Amino acid sequence: MKKVIFPFKSRLLKTFLLSFSLFLILSIFFVTFKNYRTHKPKASITANIRTSNWSDSEVLSTAILPLGQAGAYTFKNLFFLDNNYLVANSEGNSSPTQNLLNQPSNYLYEIKDCDEDFILQNREQLKTKKFTGTTLVFSASDTFSRMQDHYFHFCEEFILALTVLKQSQDSNIDTIIFPNKDHWEGRFNQINAKIIKALFPNAQVINASQFAHLSKKHLLKFDNAIFIDRAACHQIEDTQKYNKMLIGHHKFIKKEYLQELRDALHKSLRTYEHPTRKPYITYIQRSSYRYLEPSFEKKLLDDLAAQFPNYTLLPVKFENYTYPEQLQIIRNTKVLIGAHDCGLTHELFLPDDSLVFEIFPKGAFTMDYEYYAELCGHKYYALAPEEGIIAKVGDRMPFRGDVNQVIPEFDTSWITNLIRDYTSFEQTSDLNEMSLSE
Repeated sequence: MKKVIFPFKSRLLKTFLLSFSLFLILSIFFVTFKNYRTHKPKASITANIRTSNWSDSEVLSTAILPLGQAGAYTFKNLFFLDNNYLVANSEGNSSPTQNLLNQPSNYLYEIKDCDEDFILQNREQLKTKKFTGTTLVFSASDTFSRMQDHYFHFCEEFILALTVLKQSQDSNIDTIIFPNKDHWEGRFNQINAKIIKALFPNAQVINASQFAHLSKKHLLKFDNAIFIDRAACHQIEDTQKYNKMLIGHHKFIKKEYLQELRDALHKSLRTYEHPTRKPYITYIQRSSYRYLEPSFEKKLLDDLAAQFPNYTLLPVKFENYTYPEQLQIIRNTKVLIGAHDCGLTHELFLPDDSLVFEIFPKGAFTMDYEYYAELCGHKYYALAPEEGIIAKVGDRMPFRGDVNQVIPEFDTSWITNLIRDYTSFEQTSDLNEMSLSE
């Protein structure tokens, strides 16, 4: 009996020892591999950022050219060190940098004066990097940095930047920096990134983390910087009155700048026209906050479909479409209708001389989309229940009321009569163009 049991115990012990040894070897291998992965050198978050070195003959004196009263500036030779943009003055005179930002204490990075000797001393002691060409800096205070990923508000800042670029007669942007924002690409469909890519396809874009990492180790120089700051724009009286960032720079913004932006975006997204099909009456649907009461919305859509057979009525929830699909719809839209909503930002990319209706709750108004329509040259109407067409639109009525309400029934003829007038005008214009071509 002992002879039988002993071999069995011996085989069991051998199996256990073999299994334990194998387990131990695998554990050592796993721990070693994990440590290797953990301690393996990682590529720096700034590894792919394009910069160049300074030469000893660099011009250091800074020149500042403001566009309008506040919020948009061009700098020749701007520097960055220790969380401050530095304006170097060769004569030691103080420049009015305190007026370039709104309440500097609300900013992560401030603009300060220095003299050229300060730059020279730090250049000798610190690592230096330079951004050649033109750099676009979207500065932001603590209050406004949260708005830079928002479609409508991003377009405001981008339009102003494009205006500064055109006014300075520069041709391109080489670098774009969001020094206060990591996720700037857009809250849905990365719309903001697609706009930048369309107009400046070769520009490198640097987010807040990358900029902070790079600036910790270097004295930075920007040969040419376009500096856009929303909070500084709000120092302008008209901007405060109407709560619109761009309005203080209205006289500088040209319709052709927006047409160039529109055409570049359509080309980049490869949208196309349907000249042989019916143009769209596009109605933007919403399901939360400011939206039309459902039974009334159906009545409005039924009236539009019945009265305008020469158009294709297209009710859309844009969130169900990719951004290229959204812009494909917009490229073939001649009448755009919707409650106050970010989707109306698409009016920037409508065909020329389109018609836009914005519907507000009772007692509410803000000129966001009226102003975009004005810049683009579209025909625009705002309306509200019990008020009809808001009379002061066009005279820049200040914002008022609460826009986040459900919109009850109103007289649909307020919209259909204006579309009929618009359609008649369009047909007359087409006939006149045909007679001229003949």
